Amino acid sequence: LGLIDAAAIDRAIRIGACNIYHGCAHNMLHARDDDALRGLYKSASFVVQAIAYRQTGRYVRSQTELLCAVEPEEQGIINTFLHLKRGGEVDFDPMSEALFSFAGKWIKK
Repeated sequence: LGLIDAAAIDRAIRIGACNIYHGCAHNMLHARDDDALRGLYKSASFVVQAIAYRQTGRYVRSQTELLCAVEPEEQGIINTFLHLKRGGEVDFDPMSEALFSFAGKWIKK
C-alpha cells in the first residue's frame, strides 16, 4: 500500500464512481434488476474503502470498521451494502437514488 500514490487512489475512486454512475443509470432506466443493484453496492463498498484510505492513509479491511472511518453519506452506502449482503430486501428506487447521488458526488470531486 505504501507504493500507491495519491494520484492512483484518486483515479481508482473516480473510475469506480464513473462505473457505478453508469451502471446505476442504466439499471434505473432500463433493467430495474435487484441483483444488479446489489452488485453496484458491492462495487461501491470498494470505492468507499479507497475513499477512506485516501482520507486517512489507513487501509480498513472490515466493512463494519469502515463505518467509523467515513462520512455519513459513505456510511449510508456501507450500511446498505451490509444490509443487502445479509440478504436484506431491495428497496429499489431509494437505494438506486442514494447510490446514484453518491457516485455523482465523487465524479464531481
